[in-house]
Amino acid sequence: VNGGGESALLEGLKGKGVDEQLTMAQMPILRFAQKKRLSLLALAPEAQDLDTVRKGGLQTLDPERRETYVADAQGFIALTQDPKFRLYTEKSLFKDFTPSSATVASDASAAKAEQGNYFAEKILVHEACATCISKWATSRPNSLVITVAPISDVRFLGGINGR
Repeated sequence: VNGGGESALLEGLKGKGVDEQLTMAQMPILRFAQKKRLSLLALAPEAQDLDTVRKGGLQTLDPERRETYVADAQGFIALTQDPKFRLYTEKSLFKDFTPSSATVASDASAAKAEQGNYFAEKILVHEACATCISKWATSRPNSLVITVAPISDVRFLGGINGR
C-alpha cells in the first residue's frame, strides 16, 4: 500500500470489507506486482455502494456516485437492451444467483425483485471495472492492463471484458 508492508495492505483491504480469504488467495499476485513495480488499480465499486444497490437496485445509488462508476451511460443502457446481452444475462449472469433466504425463494415477486437487484449489482461491478480501466488506459496509450476477476465476471465475454 503505497510503500507500506503486507500487514498494512491486509489491514487496509480488511477495513474496506474485502474478504480475508480472497485477499490471501491474491497475495502471490500482489507480491509479484510489488516486486515488478507494477501499478495496481482498484476496480470495484465501494462496498457500501454495492450494498445499497444489492438492497434497493441501481436507482437507489446516489446519482453522483453512479456517475463515477458509469462513464458511458448511453453505451451502458444500450448494452443492457442488446439481445446478445440478454442471452448472456440468462445463461451466465443469473447462473450464480441464489435467493438470500428460503422465504425469498418461495415468494416469486420477492425472488424477482432480489434477482433484479443482483443483476444491478453485477452490471455495476462490470461497468465500474470497465470505466476505471478505460480512464487509466486512455491516459497511457501504450499500456497493458491485466484484470484478475472471478470467472463469473468474465464468462462468455459478457462481463467486465465485454465492456
